[in-house]
Amino acid sequence: TYEVGNSGFYTQSIDKRWILFQPDAGKLEVNIIDTSITGVPQQIASIPAQALGAVAGKAGALQIIEWSTDNKHILVKYTSDGSPAIFALLDREDFSRSVNLNTLLNTQPSKVSLAGGKADKVYMYYASGGILKLADIKSKTLGDKLYDQVLDFKSVTEDRIIYATTLNS
Repeated sequence: TYEVGNSGFYTQSIDKRWILFQPDAGKLEVNIIDTSITGVPQQIASIPAQALGAVAGKAGALQIIEWSTDNKHILVKYTSDGSPAIFALLDREDFSRSVNLNTLLNTQPSKVSLAGGKADKVYMYYASGGILKLADIKSKTLGDKLYDQVLDFKSVTEDRIIYATTLNS
């Protein structure tokens, strides 16, 4: 993923088939290119404002966190003028099915990562207390605390993470 000038972002799917880029950081629009088909014009899609908690007329920045291994879903972070970050799971095939994870799970994490690259579960990290939880997107549930006093983490698989902690330091 790359930031390009005054535009928003440029990103390519894991399988290198899909390219998404945001030509204007001020608009919730992305251009989609299917690299497997030559001569087909790019598609332009709008990201629903409710998926990002975006408010009309309020500037914000969209950051790609990671693609899921299905090459269909993209985890993003949306920030806007000092407001808490919004994490969303975008659906490349149909942006209207994109989900605001903060709203879906009624939570305000500091960091989110796909569990093992899959789009159905995410790890949610809360900097206050260093708490790490696992959320199930399909069942819309936020699990109990997995660990606390975590400084940072990296998802390896759905059931394996690497993390740094302040415990026993």
